[in-house]
Amino acid sequence: MNHKDRSFSFKEIGSEDELVKAMTEHKWPLCYSFLFGKLLYINDGDSEDAPEYVAVAIENTGGHHQVYGREVGRIAPRALSLEKVRDFIREMNSGKYSLDNQIQIIVQPTWHHSCKLCRLEEESNINEKEEANCMCMTEKKSPMSGLGHDQMHHMTHHMGHPGEHHMARNMDCCGQNSFPLIGDKLPSMPVKTTHGMINLPGDYAGKWFVLFSHPADFTPVCTTEFVAFEKRRGEFETLNCDLIGLSIDQVFSHMKWTEWIRDNLKVEIKFPIIADDQGKIAAKMGMIHPGKGANTVRAVFIVDPEATIRLILFYPQEVGRNMDEILRALKALQVVDKNKVAAPANWPNNELIGDQVIIPPPADEKTAATRKTGGDMVCEDWWFCHRKL
Repeated sequence: MNHKDRSFSFKEIGSEDELVKAMTEHKWPLCYSFLFGKLLYINDGDSEDAPEYVAVAIENTGGHHQVYGREVGRIAPRALSLEKVRDFIREMNSGKYSLDNQIQIIVQPTWHHSCKLCRLEEESNINEKEEANCMCMTEKKSPMSGLGHDQMHHMTHHMGHPGEHHMARNMDCCGQNSFPLIGDKLPSMPVKTTHGMINLPGDYAGKWFVLFSHPADFTPVCTTEFVAFEKRRGEFETLNCDLIGLSIDQVFSHMKWTEWIRDNLKVEIKFPIIADDQGKIAAKMGMIHPGKGANTVRAVFIVDPEATIRLILFYPQEVGRNMDEILRALKALQVVDKNKVAAPANWPNNELIGDQVIIPPPADEKTAATRKTGGDMVCEDWWFCHRKL
């Protein structure tokens, strides 16, 4: 950073066009900078007439006192055409970085007067959603920088770090008090994907689907997962089940990444990937990884033809998923639904009863007295009976 003592207010930007306009027509004070997708675009220029933006990728948070990230690019937009500015934004959001300078941001208890959210917080009134897209930061030193303690709550709200009281209050404000659980209906939501707009779950009525999140495009573990899912896509489709991916990335980042997978690994990803660039779907579904900035956990939701969530799995960023287990669980859910039975551990390869299924235990003494081995039923006791399908 050229200006180590400048204070900033960050405004969340909702689209690429809006960010291009904000940069090129810059009508903001020097203290204004922008959050778009996973990147902060901090104005590091010498004057309001000559804005120069540093793109900062937030990588991690250490509690609510530290943020770790990198300077990954720099642009002076006034000297460039709109298309050049747009190309820069796309390169940054697709991970094609031109710089790599590590930054550590340390929390300092500092308010900045221009942030409306700060004033609303002081007045204990944060229900005005229009005002809630601003957050504060004080840049003290590079690579050591400063964030106000309460400002860090604003940062973590937008970057997806859960658990802080400010986050909880904003979730109450926005009607997101909890994420869905097993047995709940999947919330209805329009989503932007690599296959165009999709309405979840309405467009999948009558079908099963697996909704899964990945931390970020252009990462090794996620790449292995996408190849593994694609190689099993036919098996999922045989079970009347579609695959849907998601991360907090731009749609063109997804497209560039799947293009790279096709060109370099010779695997074409044919299922849609949701571009949740503002993190709203991930927050609604409880996918944000604690302490990992804007990254999502490796979440898996299996949803049935009635849009009911039947299974939820969460893996940490460091551990790739077992796609065969997801496929096995889907098969098991369909078998128990069809036959009104239960599936044992490791079905269909259980150590005790092999590929047999478990008959639900009796609900009264009279039925229990009749539970004996006979016909296609084998009983270890009145409460533990099983049979072949």
